[in-house]
Amino acid sequence: MTNEMEKVLRILFPTIILFSCNKENQFKYPFVFTGDVTNIDSTGATFYAKIVEAGGREITEYGFVWDSLTNPTIDNSERFKLYDTPETGIISKRIATTFQKGVEYFVKAYIKANNYTTYGKNVTFTSLGSLAPTIMINANNMDLKNYL
Repeated sequence: MTNEMEKVLRILFPTIILFSCNKENQFKYPFVFTGDVTNIDSTGATFYAKIVEAGGREITEYGFVWDSLTNPTIDNSERFKLYDTPETGIISKRIATTFQKGVEYFVKAYIKANNYTTYGKNVTFTSLGSLAPTIMINANNMDLKNYL
């Protein structure tokens, strides 16, 4: 009886460990902290975040979302997208448009991977304004006679 029990345990124990490891990796998500908003002036503000864990999945987009309403998301707020391959560590971006002077904004870092998005916490700041949007025209690819 002891030999049979020992054989069963030798087969059962590795199987349990194998399945528990697979489930652990199945629920691993990217993890990001939203940092302080700094350099707030009449031309914009600088957002910071720290990517702590990439989550072992392909990240398709990451960046910052902000709004004058609490809890901004990529579906209902202004955002700045970064597309390059993120690495763990500090990211930052100077945002110089869309802010109204004297308005309190909520900003969060986010990471989008596959069919889900993870967010950092809300960080608030009061805007001192921002620059107007800039429209860039590439004259090399246009027939300017049609526009003059």
